[in-house]
Amino acid sequence: MKIFAASGTDANAFVPVLILAESYQQMRGEVVNVCDFGMTPAQVKLLSQYANVLPRPEDLAGDIHPYKMKSALSRYVSGTGESYDAFAWIDADMVVLPGFSESFEEQVARQLKSGKLISAAPDDNDMSLGEFCIHCTQLGQDLRYFEKQISDRGIEKTNAYFNCGFFICLEYDFLEDWRQTTWQTTDSCLIDQNAFNIVAYSTGNVDQLSRAKWNAHGRDLGKVVPSVDRPGSFLVDGQRSYAVHATSEGMRFHEHRVVNWAIDDVPYAAEMKLFRNPSLQKTQIDYFLAVLKRTDTPLLTPFLAK
Repeated sequence: MKIFAASGTDANAFVPVLILAESYQQMRGEVVNVCDFGMTPAQVKLLSQYANVLPRPEDLAGDIHPYKMKSALSRYVSGTGESYDAFAWIDADMVVLPGFSESFEEQVARQLKSGKLISAAPDDNDMSLGEFCIHCTQLGQDLRYFEKQISDRGIEKTNAYFNCGFFICLEYDFLEDWRQTTWQTTDSCLIDQNAFNIVAYSTGNVDQLSRAKWNAHGRDLGKVVPSVDRPGSFLVDGQRSYAVHATSEGMRFHEHRVVNWAIDDVPYAAEMKLFRNPSLQKTQIDYFLAVLKRTDTPLLTPFLAK
């Protein structure tokens, strides 16, 4: 199987993708592709030491929101000039854990056998599409495009609302439809994720993944406990987790810190998203220290400044 696994970042979310790339390489024994959404030349140089950095398409220059850049994954894929059996996306603020590689291969093989075009896990709000629309509208968000697409495409509003932080798909056409749908939206929030749900359900061929296993985030992070039988592993509701995601509503289960370091002797202050769970946070920090050691990049402060 030839799998295109990718993440992406701009200059602002550089530290999280370093941690993801390090964890991916340690777990998979190969480098992850990282789409350049607008990193600095120094960042690209550093990251290229242990990730395959894909250059930003020339016609996607300028100040483009990261959500739109993420949905343009098809453009980065086509830029490789190669064909693949499957495509996978992993958000930059995720960390992959022991068992990921074997289970990832098994999931892709299962999809190829079953013909399920898309697989993703529900968002931690556990809302249906209809409930999500009501919730966001009550918060003052404009979701008229999303609601119209649901209606026009005949999608059931009772379907689960997916999180697109991690997904696997089998067809390039899905990626291209996702890009076009995202870029056409006039909505005011989560445009890439809303478009992902529209396109995924339009295929009529979706496999719902376990969030605890593949995209533990939000409230799941409050249930994470270290596994006693496998060092570095974690359980969520009794299920072994293969990927955890440092995102939560109101930052309830994650926090932001500033790390001060230097790249090519140039001082650099960057934001770092850390899990509040002490064991998960230690895992992130250990990966980050491994990056610093491997690249001989010095910290300019004793460690992390709140």
